[in-house]
Amino acid sequence: MTEILSPGYTAFKDAHSGATTAKTPLLINSILVIPLNDADADEDNVFVYECPRVKVDKAGSQAWTPLTKIYWDDTAKNFTTTSTDNTLAGVVAEDAASADTEGEIHLTPFVNA
Repeated sequence: MTEILSPGYTAFKDAHSGATTAKTPLLINSILVIPLNDADADEDNVFVYECPRVKVDKAGSQAWTPLTKIYWDDTAKNFTTTSTDNTLAGVVAEDAASADTEGEIHLTPFVNA
């Protein structure tokens, strides 16, 4: 389950063409965003695209270390250190063991690819 942990974040308001579910990441223009609310298609919502601390579902069997680039796997619907066929989402913000199912990231589309 995705959770915004930081009190400050950067977001925009938009009426996305598809229905959105609160805190379920999705791609808009190849940038990962997190909608804050449930919304029907073409209904205004707020989308976070940068946040220093976000708790996210992580790929299994991966150990994460801070500042490692992190990617969104749109097929598995989780975050991973594997870049192949995935979308750069930011960097790891906190250590996570390979057995952990969640981790903390700094969500930012502005990481140097």
